[in-house]
Amino acid sequence: VQREHNGIKFTEIADHPSIYPNLISQHQRSDSCEKVERVQETLAAAVYSRPSSLDANAGANVDAAIAGAGDAEVCAPAQAQVAMRRILYVYSKLHHGLYTQGMNEVLAPLYFIIVKGLCSLTTGPLSDVKVDPEALTFWAFSGLMVEFHVNYAEDLDRSHSSVGVRAQMARMMTLLDMEDPVLHEHLVDELEIEPCLFAIKWFRTLFTQTFLLPDLLRLWDTLLSVKDLYRVEYFVCITVAFILIANNDDQLLKSDQMRALQILQVTVGEVPDVNLLSSLAYAIFIKHHPHYPLRYTLR
Repeated sequence: VQREHNGIKFTEIADHPSIYPNLISQHQRSDSCEKVERVQETLAAAVYSRPSSLDANAGANVDAAIAGAGDAEVCAPAQAQVAMRRILYVYSKLHHGLYTQGMNEVLAPLYFIIVKGLCSLTTGPLSDVKVDPEALTFWAFSGLMVEFHVNYAEDLDRSHSSVGVRAQMARMMTLLDMEDPVLHEHLVDELEIEPCLFAIKWFRTLFTQTFLLPDLLRLWDTLLSVKDLYRVEYFVCITVAFILIANNDDQLLKSDQMRALQILQVTVGEVPDVNLLSSLAYAIFIKHHPHYPLRYTLR
């Protein structure tokens, strides 16, 4: 089923894991042209880039995280790499070649948590249910991308769309100006810091390069608790909250350009408390969206 969302045409398929293997075989049979081979190489390289948010060490990789999930066959590093490559490849094929670096970072935590969850179903009414973790991860990733594909669609930035990642960063700076005009003036006018220098990775990876996995999942839990049409805007509020917390004790206001960028480009272990971040983001969001349906209360 063809549909259009935010100016991009998508292929919508019935949301059922059993369809996924057929999609793989269908596209593998049709992929012979040079362009597709280049896409495969790009996706493979992305998968092997080893996202850094799945371990307490910033240099840890998805292999180690998946290997500890429980099932020797499904969780093996080689199996995880192949599965993630197929997921990204099929998603790209179904969405007109939509792929940008950062998608692999978003996919890795989903694959990890789904594999770990399924491996823990050893007792109870669901213990004998056979579910393909790769297929389930594919549909979970596809569902997440329904709203967040705008972070990766470069055509939206080239067309000066109001929903592309550059537009979201502009929205971030607008909200920052509303919340703390002095800090905004310092960063933009005095230090002349472009938001893409520190915020692009936030939007492209949904903070997977910034938080440890437990904190990341807590942040995502809050994000996904928001009604779907508001999620992109709520994520912008998270980024604004991050900047405000980073200015604790006027650290940013006292900094020159280099030091300010170092503060904003914090690595794992130096980030704000995720509960404080979520609370402040929610307060900012409700302040600027007073008519948000509160029956969708954040967790």
